[in-house]
Amino acid sequence: MDVEEVPYIDVHTHRIPSSETWAVYNWIVGQELPEFTHGFLSTGIHPWYIPENWDESLLSIIDLAQTGKLSAIGECGLDRTITTDFDLQKQVFLAHQKQSETFALPLIIHSVKSYSDIAAFRKSLRPSQGWILHDYFGNAFQTAQLAALGCWFSISPRHLHKSSFLPNIPMNRLLLETDDFEQSIQEHYEQVSRQLKLSLPSLKAQLFTNFQIVFKQK
Repeated sequence: MDVEEVPYIDVHTHRIPSSETWAVYNWIVGQELPEFTHGFLSTGIHPWYIPENWDESLLSIIDLAQTGKLSAIGECGLDRTITTDFDLQKQVFLAHQKQSETFALPLIIHSVKSYSDIAAFRKSLRPSQGWILHDYFGNAFQTAQLAALGCWFSISPRHLHKSSFLPNIPMNRLLLETDDFEQSIQEHYEQVSRQLKLSLPSLKAQLFTNFQIVFKQK
């Protein structure tokens, strides 16, 4: 693929993808699944929205995965800042991780004040699929630990004003996302390229390679 043809990659968005980007649209279980003709699909039970019948919601994720329409499981994860019982959060997270392995799909993870928990699970479970830490913002120690365990780091526009954390992320583990921001992925790429002092074509090429690896796209 020529440099000019390398697409912008948005690995986690809550907006319907346009034809100008390769984007992974995150569908919230229980809502109506919109129709879209471009991009990829992920779904999971967010720790903020774990229902009482979460096992039934998980079945709908499994049903969708069996159709071959999913490109990733999640977002799911662990959040120590909310009132939801943490043991329940871990139970739901592990159920998603099992499906990630069953269907050979990467896992998109919401992690707030729980990077050490994610690292412990990654170390004990030894999963074969990629774990993508969405909206990542960790310190140098956390980044080194999680990178050594094979995690991927997806950066949203949320924390770019705190630019000191970005250079700690290995380039071969970096991904970008817009999440729920109105900012375009193209603008996000431009900001990251400036902070990393890396040309935009070089950044696009590296992130495209990273996406191909973790999402098994050729």
